[in-house]
Amino acid sequence: EWYAPGAPEVAAAQRLMDKFMGTSLRCLEECAAGNKTLTREEMISKLSLVGNAIQGAGGLLPAWTDGVLVLKPTRVELRHQSHVAFQGQTPELTVQGSNSRMRVVTVLHSLLKHIFQNAPDDTKALTALSGVYQKVLFFAGVQRDEYDSRWKGFQAVKRCMENKLLGRKKHIRRIIIDRTHLQHESRMIENANKNFTEMHRQIYKDLLLLSTSHYAEVRIKGQEVLGKALKFFSYSYEEVIPKLVDLLQGGSGVSHEQFKGALYLVLGPKG
Repeated sequence: EWYAPGAPEVAAAQRLMDKFMGTSLRCLEECAAGNKTLTREEMISKLSLVGNAIQGAGGLLPAWTDGVLVLKPTRVELRHQSHVAFQGQTPELTVQGSNSRMRVVTVLHSLLKHIFQNAPDDTKALTALSGVYQKVLFFAGVQRDEYDSRWKGFQAVKRCMENKLLGRKKHIRRIIIDRTHLQHESRMIENANKNFTEMHRQIYKDLLLLSTSHYAEVRIKGQEVLGKALKFFSYSYEEVIPKLVDLLQGGSGVSHEQFKGALYLVLGPKG
């Protein structure tokens, strides 16, 4: 039977968010402000906790909706619609009463500045930071690649198990249940599609900085996340093209690594 979590379950989840994600974000925020010193291992641990919290509670962490930008004038409405994926009003897990994803982005932006100024060679922390950005942007409860894999498996099993002699009742109950589950997951995946906002513009600047880092490991992860975002948000390439052109024009202020990173962004993952 379907079971929708009620107020006690949501309250328990909120306590877990406050205990693990809230505490980790406060530590990272204090570190970014220079009020607290974290070892590299501690920073990785805090970033992992934040990323895992987003992955565990992604379905109840709605994206922010403020400051929507129109990247390209069009006669067609490009704003994404929200699909019902919860019975009744969907509960929201917050961090200190604010939108969880927005709070994470704010802390990550400050932390990125701190790392580049004080420990630019901490490649593990910078790579982990890109990974958290990826979960903030794209994860809403279900992984797209896992869903696609389950959908292909479902189609294969359905063809093997169907009995065409029974007409409309040719599928067994288990197949219908799996199809219902996949339909629910598809609505959750569609809810991951969001409108481009001022906060996304700031994320793009951070990802571009990571994509043109001095260290190859950091560049690769940053390019992966930014490349995915460019496909995810329609016309968002408008935000990065001017900066890429500046980097590709070269000059005394552009390093070899920055030039190389810009080339790989232009080429894309299959370049």
